[in-house]
Amino acid sequence: WLLIHLASIYLTMMMFDVIAFAAIFVAGSLLAWLAWSLGPHDPMPIQQLQLYLPLLVMALALGPLASLSQKHADKTRIQALTRASNNIAHELRTPLGALHIAGQAFRRYLPDLLVSHRLAKEVGLPVAELRAAHLEALERGMDTIEHEVAHAHTVIDMLLMAARPLDRQQLVPLHVHSLLQDAITRYPYAARVEQERVHLQEGGDFVLLGSEPLLTHVIFNLLRNALHHTGRAGKGEIDIQVEREGRWGRIRVRDTGPGIPPDVLPRIFNRFYSYSEDRSGVAGLGIGLAFCREAVERMDGTITCRSRWGEFTEFLLSFPVRDANTHA
Repeated sequence: WLLIHLASIYLTMMMFDVIAFAAIFVAGSLLAWLAWSLGPHDPMPIQQLQLYLPLLVMALALGPLASLSQKHADKTRIQALTRASNNIAHELRTPLGALHIAGQAFRRYLPDLLVSHRLAKEVGLPVAELRAAHLEALERGMDTIEHEVAHAHTVIDMLLMAARPLDRQQLVPLHVHSLLQDAITRYPYAARVEQERVHLQEGGDFVLLGSEPLLTHVIFNLLRNALHHTGRAGKGEIDIQVEREGRWGRIRVRDTGPGIPPDVLPRIFNRFYSYSEDRSGVAGLGIGLAFCREAVERMDGTITCRSRWGEFTEFLLSFPVRDANTHA
């Protein structure tokens, strides 16, 4: 039982932070002593406990050091991710800006070129034949350029937002329903069929004390995950609902996609944890849902997830309701 006790201590240290472990250890030790003292028992094995005590002390001393080492490693990874994100943003913003300007130029001058082409053809000048399919391809090309540029900017913004400290965000009163409408409209969908899968339920609103960029990017992350998994499954709708119950307001994001495996669900909010549901093994950075949790907690809220494998996934964001005139 001494070996089992030592193994359980290390296991508990790996599962919980230092404060939670200390509370569990003290409560468990007191309950064990109470159960031993009240029930029938043999004499206390003093000799074995004396041999075990140095191992116990070493475990209690080294366990928190391992936890601190993990936190230091995570901090180092976050700093590296921040530097990489800044470099990526710096290197990509300029070419994306050039593409955006080029797309605007195409959209502005192409109609005039088409009119000139039609007039030249009418007077018999030798010009290339432009069919209706060619014109449609040009229109789609301009839309594709603008859409992809907007999508790339959004992805960069999400990466930068997830990698930077959140305590610098100013908190102001926000009307949730109008913010959700704006976020759903602004999200860069890959195709119209994606946008048609997202439904914001009418009715229900409340005011929270939060940051518009933070909450918008939380919704973006949840939408991206839901669209990705429902798209891979080839089925599923995404419903977003606003509820108010007493002094709490809730945002419910539910998709009827493939769900999350039960062994994965407890770890989805852990930073740098990610999983792949296909055989390629390609997974994300593991920062999206961790960012969502930190951002929601920054706004005094909570985020939870429940899922049934093969049926649905639902995220519930809960916030204390504020007055519209409240300020941080």
